[in-house]
Amino acid sequence: MKKYLILFFTFSIVCFANAQTFKYGELYYNITNSTSNFVEVAQQAYYNDVATLVDVIVPEIVEYNEITYKVTAIGSGAFENCTSLRSVSIPKNVSRLPQISPFQGCSSLTTVVWKSITCSWYSFDYYDRYPFTVCANSITTFIFGDEVEHIPYNLCYKLKHVKSIVLPESLKYMAEGAFQSCTSLTSIVLPNNLREVSRSGFCGCT
Repeated sequence: MKKYLILFFTFSIVCFANAQTFKYGELYYNITNSTSNFVEVAQQAYYNDVATLVDVIVPEIVEYNEITYKVTAIGSGAFENCTSLRSVSIPKNVSRLPQISPFQGCSSLTTVVWKSITCSWYSFDYYDRYPFTVCANSITTFIFGDEVEHIPYNLCYKLKHVKSIVLPESLKYMAEGAFQSCTSLTSIVLPNNLREVSRSGFCGCT
C-alpha cells in the first residue's frame, strides 16, 4: 500500500510540474508542450476575474520567463461563464478545440473573428462538436481571417442570427455542417480556390 502511495505522490508532482500556468496580457495559459513551446488558453474562470474579459484578442504568441510560446489550442472550459465577453478573436496557429465548447455560458458573445488556418477537435468524434452553437442566441457576426484554409466540422452550426459570410480566398476545404441550419444566412461569398464543400455545409440555410 505504501508503495502505491509513493508512486501516486510522485506521479502527482510530475503532473503538476508539467502543467504550468501563467498569465500574459489579460489571459491565463497552460504550457502543453515545453519542448515545442506550445500553450493553450487556460480555464479563465479558475484563475481570472471573468468580468474583465469583454473584447478578447487571443494572441498568436505569448511570453513567459523570457521564453516565447505559440498559442496552438483553446483549452477545456477556457471562456466558460465569461458572461461579459462580447467578442473573441481566435489566432491562426490554433489547431485544436476541446470536445465540449469552451464558450458555454458566454451569453453576451456577439462577434467571432476566426483566423485559425486549420483546426480539428481533441476527439476523433468530429461530428459531435459544436463550438459556437451554445452562443447561437447572441452571435450575429462571424468573420474569417484571410489565411484560413479549412473550416472544421459544425463551426457555425445553428448560428441563426448570422446574415452574411465572406470566405477568404485562401479557403480550400469546408467540412460537414460548417454553416448548417444558419437560418438567417442570405449572403455568402465563395472563394475561387475552394476545392471541396461538404454535402451538409449549407443544409438548412432556408
